[in-house]
Amino acid sequence: MGGLNPYGYVHNPLSWVDPYGLAGDDCDKLLKNKKTTYEGTSRRDALRQAKRDAGIPNSQHPSEISRVDLGDGYGGVVRNPNGTPVTTRQYHYVSKDGKKIIIQEHSLGHYNFDK
Repeated sequence: MGGLNPYGYVHNPLSWVDPYGLAGDDCDKLLKNKKTTYEGTSRRDALRQAKRDAGIPNSQHPSEISRVDLGDGYGGVVRNPNGTPVTTRQYHYVSKDGKKIIIQEHSLGHYNFDK
């Protein structure tokens, strides 16, 4: 007996597939991301990890530091209790191959309700 087994174990159930074939490339390559989940003990620790993730040497200084409104992830900005937009720092770097890399500081932090 043969055929399809929809209940069979999938080799990698967490891997994204392109069911319509619209990606036109290897889906795993398209989704490869260097971001890590990291809980640093300080702002400095978090910046060092972000630089490692981006392939920037920790000894490299930014070419520019700017301040921008902190985005909320939905096209708006994060506001403080008074309604004023929260600003954050952006560190601008140039990688070895000439790419511009921006690391945005999220000093507002995130809440961890497990603690």
